[in-house]
Amino acid sequence: MSSDTYEIRILALHPEQRAFDVEVTTTTAVSANDYAFTRSFVLMAFADEGPQGALKEALSGKSYYKEDWSSQHVGEYIASTEVLQRLHYVSDESSWGSGRNALGAQLREQGIAEAEIRQKLDEAYPRHRLHLRVTMTDPRWLEGLEVGDWFGTASYDVWWDDPMRPPRLQAPA
Repeated sequence: MSSDTYEIRILALHPEQRAFDVEVTTTTAVSANDYAFTRSFVLMAFADEGPQGALKEALSGKSYYKEDWSSQHVGEYIASTEVLQRLHYVSDESSWGSGRNALGAQLREQGIAEAEIRQKLDEAYPRHRLHLRVTMTDPRWLEGLEVGDWFGTASYDVWWDDPMRPPRLQAPA
């Protein structure tokens, strides 16, 4: 089992706006509806696990995983994050988890490959996800990013009290 808490996929690049869109999918390693969307989360995720490029190179050896460093420096790299869309909120986490686990066991007993199992699980029991727009401070921080890039991460919101943080998300009615 992976220790990744989120999976990140680059959806779109907007170089003229110094921005890119990502999908952040909650894994089963955390609560079904957990989310992370701060500038410090994005910075940590791309520094740790993201594609090679100018941003990753610039952050090499930096203490981006510490709140005090993040509070002083995150604004040098990321201007803002914005929640564009919230998808597949899980209203009954217990039933969702039980159903997902039972289906996974059934598919494994049938000898189905893990990649196909994962696809079938996400079709039957979709995981919670956010679409974010990340606006960088400099267009060079987009270097190395490509639409479709995907990676898992155990990153978290290092600096939750960031005054630029989007509003806390509420459960849908």
